[in-house]
Amino acid sequence: MLESVNDDWKRIHTSTLSRASLQSIAKASIGETLTGRLIQAVAQNVRKDVSQVVAEAAKYARRTRSSKITMDHLLFALEELNISLDLLHVNYAKPDPIEADKPISKPPIKKSSINRVSRKYSKIRKREREEQYEPYDSNAPLEERKRWLKRERVLLMSNKRFPLSKEQQELYLVITEACMGSSESARREALQSLRTDSSLQPMLYRLSLFICEAIKVNVAQQNFALLIYLMRMVQNLLANPHLQLHNYLHLLVPSLLSCAVTRQLCPFPKAQDQLAVREYATTVMADLIRAYGYLGNDILSRVISVYKTGLKSSILMTIYGSLIGLGKMEVQGSNDAGARSKENGPKERKRKRCPSYKIVEDTTFVVDGFQFGDIPNATHYFLSHYHADHYVGLTRKFAHPLYMSPITAKLVRTFIPIDNQYMHEIDVGESITLNEVEITALDANHCPGAIMLMFKFTTGKCILHTGDFRATFEMESLPIFWNEPRIDVLYLDTTYLSKNYDFCLQSDSIDRICTAVRQFHEKNADKRILHVCGSYLIGKEKVWLALVEEFRLRVWTEPHRRKAIDCLDWPELQLSLCDDPLEANLHVINMGKISYPSLDQYFKTFEGHYDMLIGIRPSGWEKNSKPSYGKRISVIGVEYSEHSSYKELERFVRFLKPNKVISTVPVGKDLCVTGTVPTNWYKYEGCGSMLSTSYQPSITTFLETSKRSFPALANTSSDMSVSPLKNESTINTANNEDLFEAKQITEDSANVNVPAAHHLPAKRITSDASSDLLSLI
Repeated sequence: MLESVNDDWKRIHTSTLSRASLQSIAKASIGETLTGRLIQAVAQNVRKDVSQVVAEAAKYARRTRSSKITMDHLLFALEELNISLDLLHVNYAKPDPIEADKPISKPPIKKSSINRVSRKYSKIRKREREEQYEPYDSNAPLEERKRWLKRERVLLMSNKRFPLSKEQQELYLVITEACMGSSESARREALQSLRTDSSLQPMLYRLSLFICEAIKVNVAQQNFALLIYLMRMVQNLLANPHLQLHNYLHLLVPSLLSCAVTRQLCPFPKAQDQLAVREYATTVMADLIRAYGYLGNDILSRVISVYKTGLKSSILMTIYGSLIGLGKMEVQGSNDAGARSKENGPKERKRKRCPSYKIVEDTTFVVDGFQFGDIPNATHYFLSHYHADHYVGLTRKFAHPLYMSPITAKLVRTFIPIDNQYMHEIDVGESITLNEVEITALDANHCPGAIMLMFKFTTGKCILHTGDFRATFEMESLPIFWNEPRIDVLYLDTTYLSKNYDFCLQSDSIDRICTAVRQFHEKNADKRILHVCGSYLIGKEKVWLALVEEFRLRVWTEPHRRKAIDCLDWPELQLSLCDDPLEANLHVINMGKISYPSLDQYFKTFEGHYDMLIGIRPSGWEKNSKPSYGKRISVIGVEYSEHSSYKELERFVRFLKPNKVISTVPVGKDLCVTGTVPTNWYKYEGCGSMLSTSYQPSITTFLETSKRSFPALANTSSDMSVSPLKNESTINTANNEDLFEAKQITEDSANVNVPAAHHLPAKRITSDASSDLLSLI
């Protein structure tokens, strides 16, 4: 065969195989002979495969600069085209045996890759043939192998075309021939098989493709009887409980729609048959949607869209099919698919479960928990500040007592007009009593109107909720913390609970921003510069107000942020604002827009008025970020946080020494999972009752009494009177042991405001304290 191929391989493209060859091919592949139209179909398929393989092998031969097509070229083509190889032996004549002492003129070639191809494409049929033959021996002498190849014929068989077993192919032929034949009993048997047979799943693609192609042909030929039968096939496939058609809807749905609204059936004179076909097609379509409309593939809306488009047609029969289809969708499809989707589809969306940290312990108070609906047993709600992640879920329908700062109340009235009877204001430093719990508002140092909440119980229990805050040294000197009992529970903002976030002070960050902008001005002194600063709805005002004062800038911001600024009662901010963005050289926009692509698009509006743009992104996430300078657009990211850094959190917790710390910042998407505060910040093992109360420096700390160890970590007495020291030179030996223990404790306490005091003798400390006290008196 190889010699004939090399002689004139192009003839294969136009030639067909003989009937005897086709009979041999059929008997070898499926074990039976073929007759009639099937022989012609097989001839066309085999000829197409042979021509493709030979053409691919010829390309490979040309690429390898070979003058002839070899077996290796054919094997390469088989691999490229994903076609498996089967060898048929027709009229094989056994070669004469070779004498053992006869020398071989040429060495044997390498072992053929036929075995490798056979293993890769495992669907080669290995049944015994009726004709006896000997297999190809790759280790045989060269002359014997050449003689074998001359007398053999190659059968090329596509795996993609024949993936079914022999029984499945027979059943497929029975079903399809029943469609094309005239026997009504054969059709009934075929339809019954489609309705009940559980082994049809591998055949669904071929059956769906057959139905699709047959509908196209019979619509064009206006063969109504076959169209009805094809749609009955679809209906019986839907009724089979063992089959799943959802992967083949892309073939079935367009075919059924073409029967319902096509124009090709319109010239046919028998209108009654047209009406029957169109009505039956819409019925089957409704059944299909009822069966698979719940999968979320939007079949129902797409089909209804096609029907609505058909209503605009000028063809009467198309309008009729569309009307009938919409009626079927309403009666059968829509209602049943909706019921099916409720049963098997996603259930009704449930409200999120309220995390425990939103409810203050041992109370009915909820802080920043508005997205969870009506929380059971909740009587009073608190809003710590007006940032979206805290007021999310708060709508004008809210109907519970709500407490907040006056600035936050103005913002809520402006953007979320809640009924005024439910809104209550608490000024910073003011205390109110609810359910026998005293509640005090403290400045959170976060954004305008942000507050912390201190809850004091009649039992002496004390709870502090920080909301979002930035801890500072000044907070430790608030009067509410003076000689206050220990905080039992601390609800802590842990946004930056990582050692990687160690921020500088806000004032230092503002100085860095001003320095960077000043240097930028010096390098571009002859340029007109537009400054763009990122911000939230409220927050970051200190940054751009410092730029205004340093560089005498006018400010423009979006209308919604302008409304928020008007609620802050901050005269310096309001005086710097203007209404025209072309008059302002500092624009305050959303933080998410401070990036090179967004600023490049933003600057196109102002290129005629400015030469350059510098974007400023003040955020805690900008730590260690590097500025980006360009010819037109430059972006500077500076660490500026309105949340506490890791070290600030540690110092604040060590200062309070609470019994329990609860994080209020979720980690990830699950709102109930929060960060874990290091226990060594507030739990001290082996200290006993010495840390039963929080340490607050007072003048009595430095005075030694006869019944107290040095240094005292708490002032449990409210009596501030001082008794004179009788003998300063005497030191208790028992107190020496306490002094050693106190040294270990003071090393762990970051809040003792007596630097290195435990390194001094007790006599020196008491004498210095006494002299200082006498000088004050």
